[in-house]
Amino acid sequence: GAMTIPNWLKLYNPDIAGACTEATFPLSRGENLNAAVSGSKVEALPDQVFLVLIPAHSYQIEYIVKALQTQYKDSINFEEDWKLMTIFIGANNLCGVCKNETYSTPEWFEMHLRNALQLVKKSIPRVFVNLITIFNISGISFLLLLSSSFQIKTKLKLIEKNFEIAISIENLNEKNFFSVK
Repeated sequence: GAMTIPNWLKLYNPDIAGACTEATFPLSRGENLNAAVSGSKVEALPDQVFLVLIPAHSYQIEYIVKALQTQYKDSINFEEDWKLMTIFIGANNLCGVCKNETYSTPEWFEMHLRNALQLVKKSIPRVFVNLITIFNISGISFLLLLSSSFQIKTKLKLIEKNFEIAISIENLNEKNFFSVK
Protein backbone atom coordinates (compact mmCIF):
# COMPACT_ATOMS: atom_id res chain seq x y z
CA GLY A 1 0.00 0.00 0.00
CA ALA A 2 0.87 3.65 -0.07
CA MET A 3 3.32 4.95 2.52
CA THR A 4 0.85 6.78 4.73
CA ILE A 5 1.06 7.47 8.46
CA PRO A 6 -1.43 4.68 9.32
CA ASN A 7 0.39 2.18 7.10
CA TRP A 8 3.70 3.11 8.70
CA LEU A 9 2.25 2.78 12.21
CA LYS A 10 0.82 -0.64 11.30
CA LEU A 11 4.40 -1.87 10.94
CA TYR A 12 4.64 -1.49 14.73
CA ASN A 13 1.04 -2.15 15.69
CA PRO A 14 -1.07 -4.15 13.22
CA ASP A 15 -4.21 -3.39 15.27
CA ILE A 16 -4.37 0.27 14.16
CA ALA A 17 -8.04 1.06 13.49
CA GLY A 18 -9.91 3.76 11.57
CA ALA A 19 -7.50 4.48 8.71
CA CYS A 20 -8.86 5.44 5.32
CA THR A 21 -8.10 2.83 2.67
CA GLU A 22 -9.84 4.36 -0.36
CA ALA A 23 -9.51 7.57 -2.35
CA THR A 24 -11.56 10.57 -1.23
CA PHE A 25 -13.50 12.31 -3.97
CA PRO A 26 -14.13 16.07 -4.19
CA LEU A 27 -16.77 17.42 -1.80
CA SER A 28 -17.16 14.05 -0.06
CA ARG A 29 -16.02 12.80 3.32
CA GLY A 30 -13.45 10.03 3.45
CA GLU A 31 -14.14 6.57 4.82
CA ASN A 32 -13.67 5.25 8.35
CA LEU A 33 -12.27 7.98 10.63
CA ASN A 34 -11.18 10.19 7.74
CA ALA A 35 -13.65 13.01 8.26
CA ALA A 36 -11.86 15.44 5.95
CA VAL A 37 -13.93 16.93 3.18
CA SER A 38 -12.10 18.27 0.15
CA GLY A 39 -13.14 21.83 -0.46
CA SER A 40 -13.68 22.59 3.24
CA LYS A 41 -12.64 25.79 4.92
CA VAL A 42 -11.29 26.11 8.46
CA GLU A 43 -14.66 27.23 9.87
CA ALA A 44 -16.10 23.77 9.02
CA LEU A 45 -13.57 21.92 11.22
CA PRO A 46 -15.62 21.86 14.45
CA ASP A 47 -18.47 20.24 12.57
CA GLN A 48 -16.06 17.82 10.92
CA VAL A 49 -14.91 16.54 14.31
CA PHE A 50 -18.33 16.30 15.99
CA LEU A 51 -21.83 15.43 14.63
CA VAL A 52 -23.14 12.21 13.13
CA LEU A 53 -23.29 11.56 9.41
CA ILE A 54 -25.55 14.44 8.40
CA PRO A 55 -24.43 16.05 5.11
CA ALA A 56 -21.08 14.84 3.84
CA HIS A 57 -19.73 18.40 3.55
CA SER A 58 -19.77 19.20 7.27
CA TYR A 59 -19.72 17.85 10.81
CA GLN A 60 -16.16 16.50 10.77
CA ILE A 61 -15.08 16.73 14.44
CA GLU A 62 -18.45 15.57 15.74
CA TYR A 63 -18.43 12.72 13.23
CA ILE A 64 -15.07 11.52 14.59
CA VAL A 65 -16.22 11.64 18.22
CA LYS A 66 -19.45 9.76 17.48
CA ALA A 67 -17.66 7.17 15.34
CA LEU A 68 -15.02 6.58 18.04
CA GLN A 69 -17.78 6.10 20.65
CA THR A 70 -20.02 3.86 18.53
CA GLN A 71 -18.63 2.29 15.36
CA TYR A 72 -15.14 1.77 16.86
CA LYS A 73 -16.12 1.10 20.50
CA ASP A 74 -15.01 -2.56 20.27
CA SER A 75 -11.58 -1.79 18.82
CA ILE A 76 -10.75 1.61 20.37
CA ASN A 77 -11.08 2.51 24.04
CA PHE A 78 -12.22 6.14 23.69
CA GLU A 79 -10.94 7.19 27.12
CA GLU A 80 -7.69 5.20 27.34
CA ASP A 81 -6.29 4.58 23.84
CA TRP A 82 -4.07 7.12 22.15
CA LYS A 83 -5.36 8.57 18.90
CA LEU A 84 -3.66 10.50 16.09
CA MET A 85 -5.51 13.29 14.28
CA THR A 86 -3.98 15.06 11.30
CA ILE A 87 -5.35 18.48 10.37
CA PHE A 88 -4.40 19.89 6.98
CA ILE A 89 -6.59 22.87 6.13
CA GLY A 90 -6.37 26.37 4.73
CA ALA A 91 -5.93 26.25 0.97
CA ASN A 92 -9.66 26.76 0.36
CA ASN A 93 -9.72 29.75 2.68
CA LEU A 94 -7.21 31.37 0.31
CA CYS A 95 -9.79 31.25 -2.48
CA GLY A 96 -11.52 34.26 -0.93
CA VAL A 97 -8.45 36.51 -1.19
CA CYS A 98 -9.36 37.63 -4.70
CA LYS A 99 -12.74 38.89 -3.51
CA ASN A 100 -11.50 40.23 -0.14
CA GLU A 101 -13.67 37.71 1.69
CA THR A 102 -13.50 37.70 5.50
CA TYR A 103 -12.79 33.96 5.60
CA SER A 104 -9.45 34.53 3.83
CA THR A 105 -7.87 36.70 6.52
CA PRO A 106 -5.21 35.22 8.81
CA GLU A 107 -7.13 36.44 11.86
CA TRP A 108 -10.30 34.62 10.76
CA PHE A 109 -8.31 31.52 9.97
CA GLU A 110 -6.44 31.44 13.29
CA MET A 111 -9.60 32.12 15.33
CA HIS A 112 -11.50 29.24 13.69
CA LEU A 113 -8.54 26.88 13.86
CA ARG A 114 -8.10 27.69 17.55
CA ASN A 115 -11.82 27.00 18.14
CA ALA A 116 -11.53 23.64 16.38
CA LEU A 117 -8.43 22.70 18.38
CA GLN A 118 -10.16 23.65 21.64
CA LEU A 119 -13.06 21.42 20.67
CA VAL A 120 -10.70 18.53 19.92
CA LYS A 121 -8.88 19.06 23.23
CA LYS A 122 -12.16 19.12 25.16
CA SER A 123 -13.84 16.25 23.32
CA ILE A 124 -11.22 13.65 22.48
CA PRO A 125 -9.02 12.33 25.27
CA ARG A 126 -5.46 11.19 24.61
CA VAL A 127 -5.10 12.59 21.10
CA PHE A 128 -1.98 13.64 19.26
CA VAL A 129 -2.76 16.40 16.78
CA ASN A 130 -0.57 16.56 13.69
CA LEU A 131 -1.20 20.14 12.53
CA ILE A 132 0.13 20.64 9.01
CA THR A 133 0.61 24.11 7.61
CA ILE A 134 -0.65 24.88 4.13
CA PHE A 135 1.88 24.56 1.34
CA ASN A 136 3.46 27.56 -0.31
CA ILE A 137 1.33 28.10 -3.40
CA SER A 138 3.95 30.23 -5.14
CA GLY A 139 5.33 27.04 -6.71
CA ILE A 140 2.08 26.47 -8.58
CA SER A 141 0.93 30.07 -8.86
CA PHE A 142 2.01 30.18 -12.50
CA LEU A 143 -1.22 28.24 -13.13
CA LEU A 144 -3.16 31.25 -11.84
CA LEU A 145 -1.67 33.38 -14.57
CA LEU A 146 -3.23 31.11 -17.18
CA SER A 147 -6.62 32.35 -16.03
CA SER A 148 -7.53 35.73 -17.47
CA SER A 149 -9.23 36.67 -14.19
CA PHE A 150 -5.95 36.66 -12.25
CA GLN A 151 -3.79 39.76 -12.35
CA ILE A 152 -0.19 39.86 -11.09
CA LYS A 153 -1.35 42.06 -8.18
CA THR A 154 -3.95 39.44 -7.21
CA LYS A 155 -1.33 36.71 -7.40
CA LEU A 156 0.99 38.64 -5.08
CA LYS A 157 -1.87 39.25 -2.63
CA LEU A 158 -2.70 35.53 -2.68
CA ILE A 159 0.91 34.58 -1.96
CA GLU A 160 1.07 37.13 0.88
CA LYS A 161 -2.12 35.75 2.52
CA ASN A 162 -0.81 32.21 1.99
CA PHE A 163 2.28 33.11 4.00
CA GLU A 164 0.24 34.87 6.73
CA ILE A 165 -2.08 31.87 7.17
CA ALA A 166 0.92 29.55 7.40
CA ILE A 167 2.32 31.82 10.13
CA SER A 168 -1.04 31.59 11.98
CA ILE A 169 -0.72 27.80 12.07
CA GLU A 170 2.87 28.01 13.27
CA ASN A 171 1.80 30.48 15.98
CA LEU A 172 -0.69 27.96 17.35
CA ASN A 173 2.00 25.27 17.32
CA GLU A 174 4.47 27.53 19.14
CA LYS A 175 1.94 28.47 21.83
CA ASN A 176 2.01 24.85 23.08
CA PHE A 177 -1.74 24.76 22.64
CA PHE A 178 -2.00 21.12 23.67
CA SER A 179 0.66 21.07 26.37
CA VAL A 180 -0.29 19.12 29.49
CA LYS A 181 -0.44 21.18 32.68
